[in-house]
Amino acid sequence: MNNMSGIPGGANSNKDALRYGDISRSCRSAGVLKLLIDLANSAAKGYASTAETLRPFAQLDLLWLALAIIDTIAEQTELKPGTTRKAVTAALLSAVMEQNRAINPDSPMDSESIETGIGMMFDILANRPNRYKPFVTRHWDANRNQMSQRQFWLVKTTYDIEDAQQSALFELTPHAFSTYFGLLEQDAIDLARINVLRMQMLVDRGAFDRALEVASDNNNNARRLTSELRTIQRQIVRNIRSVDYDRVDFLGNEADEHSDALQGDLEKLSHMVRNYSPDKLDPSQEENLRLLSQKLDQQKLETDKLFKALISLPETYRDHQHKLFTSRDALADYSLPPLESAAPLFAQVSVTQNAELADDFLANPPFLS
Repeated sequence: MNNMSGIPGGANSNKDALRYGDISRSCRSAGVLKLLIDLANSAAKGYASTAETLRPFAQLDLLWLALAIIDTIAEQTELKPGTTRKAVTAALLSAVMEQNRAINPDSPMDSESIETGIGMMFDILANRPNRYKPFVTRHWDANRNQMSQRQFWLVKTTYDIEDAQQSALFELTPHAFSTYFGLLEQDAIDLARINVLRMQMLVDRGAFDRALEVASDNNNNARRLTSELRTIQRQIVRNIRSVDYDRVDFLGNEADEHSDALQGDLEKLSHMVRNYSPDKLDPSQEENLRLLSQKLDQQKLETDKLFKALISLPETYRDHQHKLFTSRDALADYSLPPLESAAPLFAQVSVTQNAELADDFLANPPFLS
């Protein structure tokens, strides 16, 4: 007798190992978002038990506030190495006051209390109550058959080395970026092609209602993935160092290699649906078949948008990769030109001359003279 599916050594053990491993990776990523939700809930309890002037703060959408703080830090650190707690609080003050007036129109909090409340949430994200120690999440690792632990920060501190007072600056970690901007765990192309194959099998069986559900899910997934790709583009623009270029390059190559195949699969399925002519179809089946044809036409459009978003990722990365190098403000004091203006000059000089210039530069750097 064959072993049962899912039992180690069984016929489907390798397939199940891959599937459960994917679930574990999704849980690992979801752990950061779960932490944010837990922090927001914990903050609500803290506000409720603190000074009377801050208790109404517990009624606000604190998860929204946590993500707004992350978004503001991302925006304020796009062109500089860090931002201050005060700057983030000031940037969010009016938006939080507006939310407070909407929720508590009869007794809104004053601006000073709201500033204090925003600052407290900022401190929670930086884990200041626990002396800035890393957060810890746990998840089941199906590949290792054990519980795994993950340690990370969301907001990390840095310092302005030119400031004698050592003013604290803050910036986001890759974990905060990946949570807020939604880096993809699922390969968009693979998911789309699998669903097209599922629809083909369902149409063959006459299960048009189920095929229609899969088509709707496909359209929703394509829109969601396109949106997530656009947020990755925003992440590249705001903080390119937090983006894994290998992932960007992989997604771009996936679009180049599989766009024609997926569009071809969709066209075959659409032709199959349009020319489906069994002897007998009841009215509900005819209606589902008509709706399915419309959904497939819609999916072609959504898939085209998805591929355009995939292809544009590497281009966006290349457009902003100069941010990976030293900022122009830092170079100004050393009388060094931006890399993009110096590169054409280097290209006109021979390799031997470039090597000699480099040796001379290293021997007598202008910023040490």
